[in-house]
Amino acid sequence: MIVSLEPSIAQFDGLTMSFGYNILISHDGAEILHETDPTIFEISR
Repeated sequence: MIVSLEPSIAQFDGLTMSFGYNILISHDGAEILHETDPTIFEISR
């Protein structure tokens, strides 16, 4: 089974950003198939 974990981060002015992980779940365990590089986002106050 493959699941997609996609947390969303609400932004100002009604905009939303989301990124996710595609995860393969099998009898042998779980494996992340695709990751979004967290360094491409900048979070500031």
